[in-house]
Amino acid sequence: MSGTKKTEDKKKSSVSSKDGINFKRSRDDLDETDDRIQSFDELLTRMKQMFDDTNTRIDTCKSDLQAEFTTLREDVQSFKDRCSVEINNLSDALALTQNNVNLNHERHLKNSKSNDLLLSGVPYHQPEDLLGFVKSASAALGYGERELPLIYTKRLARPPIAPGSTPPILLQFAFRAARDDFYFRYLSSHNLSLTHLGF
Repeated sequence: MSGTKKTEDKKKSSVSSKDGINFKRSRDDLDETDDRIQSFDELLTRMKQMFDDTNTRIDTCKSDLQAEFTTLREDVQSFKDRCSVEINNLSDALALTQNNVNLNHERHLKNSKSNDLLLSGVPYHQPEDLLGFVKSASAALGYGERELPLIYTKRLARPPIAPGSTPPILLQFAFRAARDDFYFRYLSSHNLSLTHLGF
């Protein structure tokens, strides 16, 4: 009986403490611990799934960003193309304007020269009265004293001019109509000679 009693006392001491709380791990506790280890594996699986989901979202965001970047790059390229076309159009318009300016300048020069006549065959003598030549020529062509056209005169030669040489005399009329009238009178008369100029 003493052995039985020791066994019961040992059993009681293993089950409870002075506070009545059990600190010994039973078979059930071990089985529960095994279940928790399995849950940890499941947690790892879930964490792996979360990582996979996160990577999927990152890949999706990356694809979206790449698509937006591609769209932005296409927009920039389209803008550059439009700017290039507009610059080319402006360049063409500028070239056309420049051509028109040059053409108008040439026309102006031509028109300005169309107001000119050259009086040739008149010997040079010093001193020379070119205005007197113009008055004499105008009188020979039938112009009255008050009908003389406005004319700028100049010898087309670099000084010094040799006496007796005959460089042409420029007659530059203020108005083309006056020039045309003067030339028409000359063609109609054909009698203008050096004697009319005092030679």
